[in-house]
This record gives sequence, C-alpha cells and structure tokens, in this order.
Amino acid sequence: VVKDDGKYGVVQKDGAYLIRPRFEFLKPMANGLYEFKENGKIGLVNKMGTIVLPPGAFGGFQPAGTDGFAVKSGDSLVVFRLDGTPLR
Repeated sequence: VVKDDGKYGVVQKDGAYLIRPRFEFLKPMANGLYEFKENGKIGLVNKMGTIVLPPGAFGGFQPAGTDGFAVKSGDSLVVFRLDGTPLR
C-alpha cells in the first residue's frame, strides 16, 4: 500500500500500480481484498481494483474461510463471497 498525492493505492514489486491511488485509506484485509475508506465510509476492493463491497456503515471485516468474508453491519454479521455476493 502506498500514498501518492494524499490518496492510497497498491503497487507491485516492479513499481506498476495494482490499484491506482484513489482512496482516503487502504489496508490489506485477506484473500486478495483491501479495506478502503471513501467519503468517510468503508468498503472492500479486490486486487484488480474492482469494488467488491461499496462503501457503507461497516466495520470489523474478517475473512470467512478462503472463499468469503464477514462484516459487521449495524447489529448483524453479514457473510459474503469474495465477489461481494451475500450468503444467507
């Protein structure tokens, strides 16, 4: 994770951007996902730069095995596949 001109992104070992700097905050989560902050809300983006979970009132992201993630939303725990599809 790098910061360039006040925004965060991800660079590869060769210096090329994996995710161009565009977020207020960015940190690795797990399974190729990164937690980001945009307009004061947090979401998840994958290593291709595709937003998997749009910014919202979320907190406490956790990996859910190797194929998903869980996140606290209000008073609930919601589980998603890595592509952002919610699981029941």
